[in-house]
This record gives sequence, structure tokens and C-alpha cells, in this order.
Amino acid sequence: MKPWTLRTALLALLLVVIPERPEAQVKTIAVGGTELAYLDMGQGPPVVMVHGTISDYRWWQAQMDEFSQRHRVIAYSLRHHHPSVSTGDRSDYLPRTHAADLAGLIQALNLVRAHLIGHSYGGFISLLVARDRPELVRSLVLVEPARLAGLITGADAEEAKPILTSIGESQKQVLERLDQGDADEALRIFINMVRGPGTWEGMPNAARAARRDNVHTLKPTMANPTERFTCDDARKIATPTLLVGGDVSPRIFPLMLNGLQLCLARVERITISKASHGVYQDNPADFNREVLGFLKRQ
Repeated sequence: MKPWTLRTALLALLLVVIPERPEAQVKTIAVGGTELAYLDMGQGPPVVMVHGTISDYRWWQAQMDEFSQRHRVIAYSLRHHHPSVSTGDRSDYLPRTHAADLAGLIQALNLVRAHLIGHSYGGFISLLVARDRPELVRSLVLVEPARLAGLITGADAEEAKPILTSIGESQKQVLERLDQGDADEALRIFINMVRGPGTWEGMPNAARAARRDNVHTLKPTMANPTERFTCDDARKIATPTLLVGGDVSPRIFPLMLNGLQLCLARVERITISKASHGVYQDNPADFNREVLGFLKRQ
């Protein structure tokens, strides 16, 4: 069995089994004119987990039990993501809206100052909150944050040019497939772009189904306006930050981490072995140990 298949099989098992347990029942809370679904487990310093593109709160199941032994852990779904019913206008699917939702969630749950763990697009959202609402954030754990190609400089920028061109072509293909109503082909192209070739093909049915639950968010993710984030923005962040990457992730992610690392004032960085872009799912044992150790020091 390919490594990708092993990882996605584990994810599928988690997605199917764990939400049925009594301590992991889904709650909802009104924030910013919408209802956000979330899991809430444990006691102690609060940790909020922010998922990435075409994902939802279920993606953090391999962290919930272990982290909740020391922390109050909140894993929530962004607006428009499963299990929310999302139809019609999604013009509010914007980083600034999602960042405002995250800040509102922290306040609505009276978390005071929370550790934020954000993956990919969720990492970008977490950066925006740390920049704009620093009083709400105790520390940042950024797992291969997305949308930071503008921070890549020097020799890395030259290396990134053909990669970004290829990504742009893939994104164009994704949008074309979505417009044609071929959601599965759009998902295949996207997943293989961000996780590595053959990832979609190796996914069991349950893992694919979980992606289909959120496929309606893929077009606004790519087509709606994004938020500018510069090195000067990053320099405003005084929050202790841990950057996390996978050792076999697509090359664009370590290049973006390189750029971000140069701009942050208080930063540490680790690489998790045997992991691609889904770092915390691909190798949860090492991820959990390293991140919990970082949180303990903050």
C-alpha cells in the first residue's frame, strides 16, 4: 500500500468513527451573522484549531484527545463549511470575513487569549487575527500557511516562479471543471496539487466523501478576492510563533515558510518527517508531541 493510501485511510477512519463519541458532540454558536459548528473538549489554556481549504472541524480528530488532556480545545468549521448548509451567495467567503469570525469565536466563547493552530488557509487566517487582534492570541502554530507567495525572496523567488505558474494552471483547470459540474475531477486536480501526485487516487471513499462535503467552497476560495499580507504585516506580529512543515510537502510550502520566517520577530521552525501538506494528519504522533511542547513553553 502506498504511503498516501495509509495516511488517507487513517483520516477516513477518524472522520467516520470519532464524531460519534459523546465527548465530541458538535455545538454551534452565532458569530458574525452566521452559525459556526465546533467541537469543545478538555480544560486548561484554550487552543483553537483552524482548518484549511475544503476541510472542516473533523480534520483535527487526531489531535483532539491528546491536546484536551492539557488544554481546552476548540476545533471549528469556517463559515460555509460542513456541517453548515451553504447555498446561493458566497461573496462573504473572504479571508477578512473568516478572520473576523475567528476573533468573534474567541470572544463569544470567552477564551480571553487563545493559542491558534492554523493549517494552510487556516494558517493565513490565523496570521490576520494575530496582526489585527493581538490581544486575543497567546501563540501561533502555523502549519504550512497558504497565500504567502509574496513573501518569497531572493533565490527562492526564482525557484518559485515555475512552480507558481504550474499552480496557476492547475487552479484554472479546477475552476473549469467546477463550471462543467465535474466536482470529482476538480477535487482530484486540487488535492494532487497541494498534497502530491496520486493522493486523490489513493483516498478511500470516506475521505473523498468528506472532501465532497466542502467542494462548494473551492470556487470562492480561488475566485473571490484575497487579502494582501506583506513582510511589514508579519513584522507587526510579536506573538510567539511555531512554523511547521512536512518533509515531503510540495516545494512551494517550504519556500513560503522561508519567506515568512525571515519576517517574524519571535519564531521557531520544525519539519515533521513522513509528512506532506497534511502534516498533522500524516504524522500525528510527531506533530502532537512537538506542538504540545511548544505550547507548554508559552
